[in-house]
Amino acid sequence: RDNFLLEDYRIDCYGKGFSLKFIMDNSIGTVSIDKRIIETGLSNMVNNAIKYSQSGTTITVLTEKSGDKIRVSVKDQGRGFSCDPEDLFKRYYRDNVDSSIPGYGLGLPYARLQLSLIGGVMSAFNNVDGVGSTFYMEFPTVADKKYNTGTSAVQASSQTDNSRIEGMA
Repeated sequence: RDNFLLEDYRIDCYGKGFSLKFIMDNSIGTVSIDKRIIETGLSNMVNNAIKYSQSGTTITVLTEKSGDKIRVSVKDQGRGFSCDPEDLFKRYYRDNVDSSIPGYGLGLPYARLQLSLIGGVMSAFNNVDGVGSTFYMEFPTVADKKYNTGTSAVQASSQTDNSRIEGMA
């Protein structure tokens, strides 16, 4: 059964006044990796982009393949961050948070920990144009046996006007 991971984010973004743009690398194909871990990472990155950006801006999800690694990035046009990027991945850390923004500082550390279980990484940087930030996760195209968590296939695909990442059970 197909599970369209990004469709929920499209609905959330449009409902909150954001434009969601997908740029998918069509050369990726099917990846044998634990889709729950990828969903957790992507969910944290997109939800943070929504929380820390102004309505009316664009959130871009980009997939890229480089050698035996896949990178999934979420770029926003929000406020960026003023701390060392590594601080964002410490439990309970929140960068200059407005008290009206919900959260406990646990999502990114948890997502990063899960990615490490499959040989992946998660990091962030402020955008070079000075507007917003980009969070990304990078993971191997094939799960190494030492990182096996009970994998399922994840497929990145692009269709004309409706790009999405599809999780295949």
